[in-house]
Amino acid sequence: ATGPRSKIIVLMRDASVVILGADARLTVDRALVAGGQRQTLLKIMQGKVRALVTKVLTPGSAFDFVSPTSVAGVRGTTIVVEVVDPKLTKVYLLDGAAAVRNPSLQAPELALGPGMFTEIPEGQQPRPPQIIPQELLNILLEDTSARALAGASVRTLPGVRRFSAPMPIHA
Repeated sequence: ATGPRSKIIVLMRDASVVILGADARLTVDRALVAGGQRQTLLKIMQGKVRALVTKVLTPGSAFDFVSPTSVAGVRGTTIVVEVVDPKLTKVYLLDGAAAVRNPSLQAPELALGPGMFTEIPEGQQPRPPQIIPQELLNILLEDTSARALAGASVRTLPGVRRFSAPMPIHA
């Protein structure tokens, strides 16, 4: 979880990067990498989270984001997931590919293309994709930018190795 003026960067074992914006809550339910396969499940309960997900071509690999109203499966993607409130999630695809669905419904997934977003209200299918307006894109990037963390204090959690090599984080 982050506070009102804080952000967190998480470097996953598969070299994917997850950035939590201010006032975000996320739990890592599964983060397995073995034998060329990846099984990642991140639960977002509040706020904005951006991820730069590495491409894994091994069949059966998955990198999924779950919110109160959506599941977004991504592969080799830059995505922002925003939980507006427990009844509304917005998924913004900056590049790559994603499939979005409401887990409470037996409905097909919505394929989301680069530069598109969808809203997923409680009890409803994802709304038709729309183009992300440039002004909104700028806000999303600023709210989930790693640049604002330059010079910030860095803590390493117990049991977590800290790497001194620079991370490939874009805007």
